[in-house]
Amino acid sequence: MLKIFNEKINFAMETIYEAGELIRKRLKNRMEITVKTDFNDLVTNVDKETEKFLVEKINNKYPLDTFITEENTVATNFGDKCWIIDPIDGTFNFIYEKKNFAISAAYYESNTPVFGIVYDVSDDNMYLGIKGGGAFLNGKKIIPSSPRTLENSIIDVNLKRKKIIEKLIGLNIEKLCLHSLEHRHLGSAALRLCHLAVNRIHIYISVNLALWDYAAGGIILRECGGDYHVEKFINHKSPSSNTILIAAQNNKLLEEVLNFCTNK
Repeated sequence: MLKIFNEKINFAMETIYEAGELIRKRLKNRMEITVKTDFNDLVTNVDKETEKFLVEKINNKYPLDTFITEENTVATNFGDKCWIIDPIDGTFNFIYEKKNFAISAAYYESNTPVFGIVYDVSDDNMYLGIKGGGAFLNGKKIIPSSPRTLENSIIDVNLKRKKIIEKLIGLNIEKLCLHSLEHRHLGSAALRLCHLAVNRIHIYISVNLALWDYAAGGIILRECGGDYHVEKFINHKSPSSNTILIAAQNNKLLEEVLNFCTNK
């Protein structure tokens, strides 16, 4: 690593980098793909293998730490020292593009974020955010960009979700995009929160995210002057909740987007 942080952060970065090497090797092989809840929610044998690898390495080093993970390969327990892990964020991209996916891991103590790491495996970019200590890309500190307004901002939003977003919070996505510079959609919450931090996009809106999708990226974003807002709604047709996340490069821009929400 290019920069020396504390022992736990260094261990996490090294372990996540090893997991990335494992994923790169597995990309050369045929993968097993399983549908979890519907055709848009997929998991592979590599997701599960990567999560088991991370959990085992962390558990051997810190046996009293607990975990919240996407693939449930370990008991869920938000303890005093907790790791929140998504082994492959952007599984669709992982399967079909072989890029634009990431390993995401956040570490919390006493329900408070301490650091977050997002590793873009295909581009070999490691993002790190330390609560109160700044954000880094490949060991080099990220300098916050000049604030943007909506009219010169790029928005990442999945237009397939515009009806549910409008229904839940009254946000007219088409109107919002017309007031912006342009819109895109990548398909990895963890990476997109990091891209906000480094000025690749400026607004990110997504639905049905879980804590492991944004815990690490959220720390990185906030250490670069950005912020995010989460709304949760009970879905009586399923045991899960609808979650809407709105994130922006700076607080003023976030407020500008939230002002478009009539039901918030």
